[in-house]
Amino acid sequence: MKNLISLVVLISCPSVFLSAQQWTTRRFDAPPDQVYKAAVRVIALHHDIMSKEPEIRNVRFHIGTTALSWGYNVGLSVEPRSDGTSVAKVAIEKSGGPVFSRGSGKKEILKIFRWMEEDLTQKHPETTPKN
Repeated sequence: MKNLISLVVLISCPSVFLSAQQWTTRRFDAPPDQVYKAAVRVIALHHDIMSKEPEIRNVRFHIGTTALSWGYNVGLSVEPRSDGTSVAKVAIEKSGGPVFSRGSGKKEILKIFRWMEEDLTQKHPETTPKN
């Protein structure tokens, strides 16, 4: 009976799902390659990058121990939109598992999105070597 009540509450409160989607997804007014490069730059400054896949604009990284967690493994992907903008999405896995981690990673992800916005407003020299 208790599980049935929980299910009814979840179904009747779609804001529970919308809330998580709001902080795990961010729209950027820049092309996807530019957003991906900004993501890699800011993530590398603050966290350990585990892998990068520039051809599909995906980066995996680890957020270390936080106040409520043993850390998070995060996958961030950047997808193009038809209007020339981009959407960044994250998927999070708790390093310590649910028993040892009570946090969601929301605070850390919102920081990364803010740093990406700040990075996108700065001018970056091209990395192509001059001949």
